[in-house]
Amino acid sequence: MYIHAIQAFSGWKQQALAFFFGILTALSLPPIHFFAVCFLTFPLLVWLLDGVYEKCVMMHRNRKCYGLAALIGWDFGFGYFSAGLWWLGSAMLVDVSSYGWAIPFAMLGLPAFLAFFYALATCVAFIIWQCGYGRIVVLSCAFGLAEWLRGHIFTGFPWNAIGYTAMPFPLLMQPAAILGIYGMNVLAVLVYATPALLNEQRDRKTGMAIALILITIDISFGLARLYNSSAKETKTNETIRVRLIQTVIPQDAKIDHVTWQEYFERQLLYLSLATPLKGEALPQLIIWPESSVPYVLAHAPGTLMRIGNILKDGQLVLIGTIRAEENKSDKGHYQYFNSLQVIDPDSRIVASADKVRLVPFGEYFPFAAFFRQFGLKAFAETAGGYSAGAEHAIIPLANGLVILPLICYEAIFPIEFDYEGFNPDVLVNITNDAWFGNTPGPWQHFAQARIRAVEQEIPLIRVANHGISAVVDSYGRVSMMLRYNESGFADIDLPKQSFFKNKTNRKNIYFYYILTIFFLYSIVLKFSHEY
Repeated sequence: MYIHAIQAFSGWKQQALAFFFGILTALSLPPIHFFAVCFLTFPLLVWLLDGVYEKCVMMHRNRKCYGLAALIGWDFGFGYFSAGLWWLGSAMLVDVSSYGWAIPFAMLGLPAFLAFFYALATCVAFIIWQCGYGRIVVLSCAFGLAEWLRGHIFTGFPWNAIGYTAMPFPLLMQPAAILGIYGMNVLAVLVYATPALLNEQRDRKTGMAIALILITIDISFGLARLYNSSAKETKTNETIRVRLIQTVIPQDAKIDHVTWQEYFERQLLYLSLATPLKGEALPQLIIWPESSVPYVLAHAPGTLMRIGNILKDGQLVLIGTIRAEENKSDKGHYQYFNSLQVIDPDSRIVASADKVRLVPFGEYFPFAAFFRQFGLKAFAETAGGYSAGAEHAIIPLANGLVILPLICYEAIFPIEFDYEGFNPDVLVNITNDAWFGNTPGPWQHFAQARIRAVEQEIPLIRVANHGISAVVDSYGRVSMMLRYNESGFADIDLPKQSFFKNKTNRKNIYFYYILTIFFLYSIVLKFSHEY
């Protein structure tokens, strides 16, 4: 009865329901993690599309049908992203005079843009929509494709991909080691939407059986992998002590030089020189958050000298700072990079890694060259000023640890490149989450970074200004955490397990396999029902 009522909705009521279902779906995101709601909202989305399908059968799926299907997807996406990303507006309040203009864009414009990917998903699915299980399969494939595109188009912004909602704790995270987030996006929607078959005779048993099998495999694989984790870990007596420095520096303090200097002294002297507990060794590696030094460190020899002077022999410090490089195509002008730099006891910068994926409208302005052509140089330069690094850098440190740096929101992107030489021992994610304030933002950011450790099957060290700083093992388990707005430091011993070997990331290949198999399966179901 209720299902037929939902399918019968049209006009603004139909769109309002889709928007509301999207808002409810956002309850599955951190810090709430109520992923069970997706077993309600995705079937409701299917039934709304069923209503469009039934109305359009007599019209042979004309353009209006596809437009209605796309609009339902857009409304669902707009509700999901608005409720999941509303906190982005708080980042603009740090410097209202400079970024106040971007508040409507951050809170409404960006969700409206991201919703077009879900509109594409429902429109593509509607092309071969049918009764029975086939429509569930094709919808999951379409969402998987949409999430993949969302992670790549215009440098990509895969924040809060649907697959993350199905991995709220380590037991359910383990399939990401094989499938990656893109594969999990497909399977999550497939399982979430299956209850839409409960009121149907055809394919109900098939659909429910497949969903139960997938859930059983997910849990069983997680249990087996976690149970055997101790046997799989590399046995080594060599460890390296790492210190995480979690500063709590308000973002506006970095603009005021006097206030910033006070925080810098505290972070330099109090946190980095803090004496370990009795009997414990000094850390060999000290890590500061992103933008710990918010200017070009190489151009500040006094600051470099002071940092080097606090280090003992064998110690290194990783610092989030700015790197400058002369523009090869424009002599006399410099490019600036958001970077992680390694400092040794001789006050030398011995290695650098530049941020490759920049934040649109925050660190750079998309299509800036296009606006400059029309004399809108000032408009094009209202955001950012950073250049993107050429490629991700793997850094072998002198103390034997090999790190793969991820700066800020680079940690929300699956690591999709092949690397040669030493496999990294650990992912090092430095970030400045002070921009987000005390909102769901830092928790969402941490939850997505956590999945990178599972995907790459190596630990993650995350150091954040304001938090959340943590050490996560290769199974997604948190070994140590400094919570949001908790100023302090933590020392932890990590095993050194580097070995010279080429490594190829194959997560995307499995995603394509899953997408192809399910898409072909949906085609077979469609024609089997029609003939």
